[in-house]
Amino acid sequence: MPTTCWPSIRGLAMRLTKVDSCGAPIVGPKSTIESDGYVSAKVTLEYEDGESTNQKNAAGKLCVVDQAPAQLKNASVELAFCGVNPDLLVMTTGQDLVVDEAGNGVGVSIGDPTFDAFWALEMWSDVPGAACGAGARPFGYFLLPFFTAAKLGDFTIEEKLANFSVTATTKRGNGWGVGPYDVTLQPAVAPALPAPGPLLTALSADKHLHMQEVKVPPPTTLECAAKALAA
Repeated sequence: MPTTCWPSIRGLAMRLTKVDSCGAPIVGPKSTIESDGYVSAKVTLEYEDGESTNQKNAAGKLCVVDQAPAQLKNASVELAFCGVNPDLLVMTTGQDLVVDEAGNGVGVSIGDPTFDAFWALEMWSDVPGAACGAGARPFGYFLLPFFTAAKLGDFTIEEKLANFSVTATTKRGNGWGVGPYDVTLQPAVAPALPAPGPLLTALSADKHLHMQEVKVPPPTTLECAAKALAA
């Protein structure tokens, strides 16, 4: 089959999902957030350079030249938000939710970092100029399946709009599998047409980043509050 090349522009939506210490999605209340309330998401891949070995012989000429391959240590993300999203900050940092007199989440209380907050991030982008094959519009899909607790970035209170951000780093050993969501079309089984379903191939545990073109639209029920992830 031919390979599809695709451009990416504009972040359309993101989804955060709570995962457990083994990187598996957690089924239950307040386990997922679908939102377009972010300004940018900067992803950086961190590599450990391989060791370089060079040895000269007695005549001063190189007799051994070797460069070990680099290894991917992790991926990091810096998420900048349009404002304060209490549920999102609690999910990513593991810090305490602040509630008002009615029990509504209105903020977050930041203290020492925690080590037991784990989450996954999915993002969708536009694919400009692409034709709709078989009536399905293509989108860019980006998955970082296993983050440790994020850190809240610096912000300034002044005349201008305050910008809030978090930074986080992935870890090895994700348990995402094919995921709990319908994100891509499944192979057609005649006479039915292709239908939405999970990833076609389960992520191996060593993956930090997965990206592909999909023909299933991003989430459309975009809310500030976290909601349940059904089994």
